[in-house]
Amino acid sequence: QLQMAEDECEAANRLAASAPYVIFLAVKAVLCYVAIVLLVWHLKRNSVRWLVHNNTKIVFSACLGCNFAASAAFGSIYTIDTLRLWLGGPCPLLDFRIVFLLRGTGIIALMSQILCALVLSLERLYSSLFPVQFEKGQCVTLSVVAVILSLLVATSVMVFFLVPLADWKTLVPTTNLKQRETADGYQTMIYIMIGMELAAIVTFHVGWLVNYCRRPDLSTTASIALLYQIKENAEILSTLLPIEYLHSAFMCTITFGMALYPHIVPVEAQSDVNQQIFLEVLSMPAHFTLFLVVILEYKLARRRRRLRHTVISNEAERYFQNLQK
Repeated sequence: QLQMAEDECEAANRLAASAPYVIFLAVKAVLCYVAIVLLVWHLKRNSVRWLVHNNTKIVFSACLGCNFAASAAFGSIYTIDTLRLWLGGPCPLLDFRIVFLLRGTGIIALMSQILCALVLSLERLYSSLFPVQFEKGQCVTLSVVAVILSLLVATSVMVFFLVPLADWKTLVPTTNLKQRETADGYQTMIYIMIGMELAAIVTFHVGWLVNYCRRPDLSTTASIALLYQIKENAEILSTLLPIEYLHSAFMCTITFGMALYPHIVPVEAQSDVNQQIFLEVLSMPAHFTLFLVVILEYKLARRRRRLRHTVISNEAERYFQNLQK
């Protein structure tokens, strides 16, 4: 036990002595706070009006809320990590309970977001298969229940795989939840998250394919309404799919990237500090909110330009029709 404590002190001292690592943590903390500011700015500017249906608005708002919580949690842990390595003196170890509270909150938020994305994919599939019923039978209560269940499931998975085996009294040199005792449970939890990501992507694509293959007859009013629903569904899917692609890519990077560390970094350059830096470089899900805002701003700007062009084209067409009368 004494030897283990000395090893952890030595590891913490090496991290504290690495100025690039401490600066890198500070930059990651700042990026988390910038992401929060940009997300709030985006919501004030655009809200979620573009989603039209209340069901979709509720679930997507929950996704955004999860991103906000994840950025706040990861920003806090990076700030604490920076300060304790910078000002902590000799043997700057950190109480594992603080690590679990903050990083655990971030992981629960990430998992809840994945589950909400899965709910959105199922909703889009239903709207593609039964567009008329979807338009008529909106159920706000069902969306609220789905969001609450997503939060409960994410929290339950976290508690089930990590809480029973965690050593709550230990002091740790890094802010990693993956202890010796919890390594297997942590890895299983990450694989579950990857599985949910893949399920959401597959469901989104099935919904997109069904929506794409529909060809309504425009001779009836009902078919015109159906065409409107198909176009609206295509617009929403074209916005949500890139978000899901990127989030899945980030999760796969952090999940499988560390296995490449021995093959990418030369043996003589491998150390505790370099391994931790490599891990933090791969920890892109913590900064996903930044990319989320960029994707939403880009997609919604394109949508506004298309709508503006359509309005101008329709007005020009009516103008020339009036001239011919």
